[in-house]
Amino acid sequence: MRVVQLGFECNNACVFCAQGALARLAPPVTDTAVEAALAGVRAGEPLAFVGGEPTLHPELDRWIAAARRRGASQVLLQTNGRLLAVPGRAAALAAAGLTALDLSLHGDTAPVHDHHTGVPGSFEQSCAGARAGRSAGLALGVTAVVTKSNLRHLSGVVRLAHRLGADAIRLAPAQAHGRAFAAAPRVLPAPQLARPHVAAALRVAAELGLAGLLGDRVTPGLEQRFAGLGVAEPAPGGRALASRATAPPLAL
Repeated sequence: MRVVQLGFECNNACVFCAQGALARLAPPVTDTAVEAALAGVRAGEPLAFVGGEPTLHPELDRWIAAARRRGASQVLLQTNGRLLAVPGRAAALAAAGLTALDLSLHGDTAPVHDHHTGVPGSFEQSCAGARAGRSAGLALGVTAVVTKSNLRHLSGVVRLAHRLGADAIRLAPAQAHGRAFAAAPRVLPAPQLARPHVAAALRVAAELGLAGLLGDRVTPGLEQRFAGLGVAEPAPGGRALASRATAPPLAL
């Protein structure tokens, strides 16, 4: 999958964000850089737009359409889904050629999810965005970052994803990078405590008929549904996807 990085600006402030200060330090993405990234698209190749939060960019519709004109077989959007709740926004992106969402949900209730995003009201907006995406005909996969605070809610997140119309879910262990590096003691769960909750959530996914994925362990057929499985290549003259800290990621 070709991954196009649209900068690090985001309308959430997630406690586990691996990009950390890059949202403030990195230069804004330019149309020239995105067009250069899209120029290499090969016919039949799937493509994902990632951020930051890609829906903040007013040119997103045009970039999606450009990717499809260049032959992208499908276009995936990695998003928190909040701006898709704006009436007509999801339908406009679908009309431009968007085919699927990799939408982040980190709790099955507003208190849990909003605690992780740092934005009151983000849960209701993300859920509304997911519903709007499905109504617009977009495939929906849900990514939940596994933290110390949401372990006991993971099965609930799977059930919520199913109710919203998702057909796949990815549980992505929080990593000690960026903002999560300094907050690791309160963000990263001990692996021995996380494993039973993750296993239970994956069992629920199987019972509900959702394809389940843990971390970056690729399951055949899912490698094109989650943008996080790809590595974002920086645009010419741009920065890498994230600054890597020395602490190891949580291994489940």
